Amino acid sequence: MSDLETLLPKKGAEQMKEKRTAETEHTQNSFAERKQKCLSMIEDAALDAVADAKRYGAFLGVVSRFDRYSPNNQLLIFAQNPQATQLKDFDAWAKEGGTVKKGSHGVMILTPKDYTGKDGQKHRGYDVKSVFDVAAVDGVKLIPEPKSERSQRELMKAVIHACPVTIYVADDYPEHAESGAYFDPQEKCVYAKPGMSNEEMFTSLTQAAAHAELARTEGESYRPQNAAFAARSIACALANRFDIPGDLVAIESVPSNLREMDSEEVRDKLKQVQGAVREMTARMLDSLGRGQEKKQPQAEKQGRNAR
Repeated sequence: MSDLETLLPKKGAEQMKEKRTAETEHTQNSFAERKQKCLSMIEDAALDAVADAKRYGAFLGVVSRFDRYSPNNQLLIFAQNPQATQLKDFDAWAKEGGTVKKGSHGVMILTPKDYTGKDGQKHRGYDVKSVFDVAAVDGVKLIPEPKSERSQRELMKAVIHACPVTIYVADDYPEHAESGAYFDPQEKCVYAKPGMSNEEMFTSLTQAAAHAELARTEGESYRPQNAAFAARSIACALANRFDIPGDLVAIESVPSNLREMDSEEVRDKLKQVQGAVREMTARMLDSLGRGQEKKQPQAEKQGRNAR
């Protein structure tokens, strides 16, 4: 027997096993509580997003800045820190020389996790990860994107590239049209009015292109009148994303029928907007020569794939 064994009390194997089991159960319960908290936040955030025009505008701001995140994670960001501009986990900030400020509250997001179930089959679940906004980090700063260096011609080419149908300039543009461009679902194309100002051109074409994108994804269920608010929302988010004055597509009110829906119904409607913004932003960035953007940290890539 060693000196150490004579000096210290023993703890049997069974006691150690019980301790490890208790610790595991505590960890699992804590994780389950965090996950349930996230799911509850998602439900509440959807209803909060459509409560009024101001809240909806804040939600669209999150969608425009975090277009590559999943719809549910966008709602989690909106619920916890709608002013966030760049999110990374603790380790990712540390690799860049940053230190998360003491007392900072992270934003919980869901990240995908594959596991083998009791049935021996592979399943996909979700972990809860905390990420922190750049405002909560010392030692690094967010470098603004040089949006102002993009010419109007480049931006318009990007919009044209993002539109899933052909855009034509119509010399005989109908006088009764409410905006400078519209999507024709029968002809499956967009008609634009000649002689528009730069602001009107961008917002009109993005709104018409949004209708075309919604028609592409919704198929036969697409109705122009039912898609009007979603298309305006998409154009507003894109104007925000590319630093274009969005007065012509500003959200002044939220339709009453949307406010009266339950959380699941609202989330389905929001996903139409979120998905279209994601797709059209990706195409515009590709046109602007940013298809090969700097690779995002793992936490961000996981964040945009979750749920």
